[in-house]
Amino acid sequence: MYESSYSLKNDRLYKYDSLQIERVGQLKYKISTIKNKSTKKNNFIFNIELKPFEDNLIYVDYEPLMHSEEIEIMQLINSDLKTDGLSGNYIIKSFATNSNSKGISINRKLIETKKVNVVLNFNNE
Repeated sequence: MYESSYSLKNDRLYKYDSLQIERVGQLKYKISTIKNKSTKKNNFIFNIELKPFEDNLIYVDYEPLMHSEEIEIMQLINSDLKTDGLSGNYIIKSFATNSNSKGISINRKLIETKKVNVVLNFNNE
């Protein structure tokens, strides 16, 4: 379960050419757009902190991005973990972004994890 705060003033999608990732601490990453010739600032910067977990639950859900871009961010994180020689499963402990130009600010912090038993029954008719 995550504790979240949102400030969505503008629902336009972000536009960028590519992303870059920078490790800023033990399991802490800064992900930002790579500047292109037409812009002077990054569109956004994500600060993500991971923690070891029993399953791999690195999942980015950020409304102003398309799903393919969220997957690109998750792949960047997983690639960087492998580059750093870190194996195992992780969960996002905290996720924050702030874009003054777009008026969007999101902060999420993991406060609790619970196991939930789920039973799926399929009827083969």
